[in-house]
Amino acid sequence: MVQAVWNRTVIAEAPQRHLLFVDNRYYFPFSAVYSQYIADSRTRKNCPWKGVEFFFDVVVNGRYNNDAAWTYYNPMRGYEFMVGYIVFNETVQLYF
Repeated sequence: MVQAVWNRTVIAEAPQRHLLFVDNRYYFPFSAVYSQYIADSRTRKNCPWKGVEFFFDVVVNGRYNNDAAWTYYNPMRGYEFMVGYIVFNETVQLYF
């Protein structure tokens, strides 16, 4: 089981075989994320390869980790397999 942890709290967990590994990052299926710990952010960025990144804040016990996760709702051709997955930045620790 792989766990994503921030502020001493597990915010996502899934068997490693359920994760995607793309560009040196592990992507969790949305179903593996504890939704009470993420909130939509207004931040959007454009990745020239994958498309528009939609960001989320991680929120645990009133503490915010702004734009700590993102997803691609409508990725560019060749990255359609990433729909339904979310990735965390380096501030979120992964435990294998």
